[in-house]
Amino acid sequence: MTSNLNHKKHAELKRTVMGSFGRNEIAIYGTECSKIKLFADQLRQQLSPFDIAYVDEDHAEEQVSNSFVGTLLQQKRTSTELHLKNFKNVFQNRLLLSQADLIVVNGNHFAAQNQLVFCNEKKEQSLRKRKDQLTHVIAILLEEGLTTIPEYVKEVVENHVDIPTLSVSDEVALAFFFQTTFLKPPPLKALIMAGGRSTRMGADKAIMQHHGMAQFAFLKQMMNDMKIESFVSCRAEQREYFENENCQVISDRIIDCGPLGGIASAFMHSPDSAWLVLACDVPLLDQPVLEELLCKRSQTHIATSYISPFDGMPEPLIAVWEPKAYSQIMQFLVQGYSCPRKVLMNNNTYLIAASEPEKLINMNTPEDLQKLKAYMSK
Repeated sequence: MTSNLNHKKHAELKRTVMGSFGRNEIAIYGTECSKIKLFADQLRQQLSPFDIAYVDEDHAEEQVSNSFVGTLLQQKRTSTELHLKNFKNVFQNRLLLSQADLIVVNGNHFAAQNQLVFCNEKKEQSLRKRKDQLTHVIAILLEEGLTTIPEYVKEVVENHVDIPTLSVSDEVALAFFFQTTFLKPPPLKALIMAGGRSTRMGADKAIMQHHGMAQFAFLKQMMNDMKIESFVSCRAEQREYFENENCQVISDRIIDCGPLGGIASAFMHSPDSAWLVLACDVPLLDQPVLEELLCKRSQTHIATSYISPFDGMPEPLIAVWEPKAYSQIMQFLVQGYSCPRKVLMNNNTYLIAASEPEKLINMNTPEDLQKLKAYMSK
């Protein structure tokens, strides 16, 4: 019999901070459905190129027809429409909306983790009825003609004095509020990829010395200088070695899946962080190259990656992977693909050309190493 003290029913996974529909969700209360949809459309225009999703109930009258019954994926000219046969629960909602930067929800029909309250006297009773859903009101919105918060709103939103009051007509203030409240860049951490077996090289590339110290230590020092918290990605049997070298370690939780398994393991450790992934086989990689990458980072994409100067494809191991990449990585692994390049090539990846492409040269064989030494000695 297994002792309850030692037995754990579920794996220790860090959970992404999510509501009923996903990250950064906000339900709109206190006004008509038409105005809520109009507000969502307004945010889409103001906050471009962020992906603003809108969640609502179907307001069209039911049509009696021999419509398709079952799951339907329909390709349209400018979009794709998906009808699911099965009831969508909270887990399905989160998966379907995993790529959205902000999710606007019609509070007349659905609740969400955060709330915004409109001041519209026509909907006073509707707002009072939903008072229990107002668990985290982040702002009050004054409709046209109003300059102060009505008394009924003060009664329903008890902490109204502590939260911002905005005007629906002040587009600049609204855009700034959403950008600073929901759309800030996720915190950045670095992942030093040291888990490769280096079979072609015949020696561990992570501990080779090109700058007077092991390459993993060189990258760790660079991250310290840039004030970015770093972790070493490695196999389980390497963990003790790197911990003895005073490194924070994330050992592979998805084994035998190469670098993509290491990146997935990093997201399991910290799912709400972006990860600056650093290969140990690029000896010329330096701080200016990484500063250029970070300066051009796009959080609206799943990743920001350098374009390889050798084949024109993404460099997945000199790239910033955003939190929204996590679900995409897992879907590729489920389908039997472990190539990180394939993930980037088949998603909305922001590709940039390096100002100094020669610094992206990698080494995989002893011959590559000799060429690199000759280049560095010039």
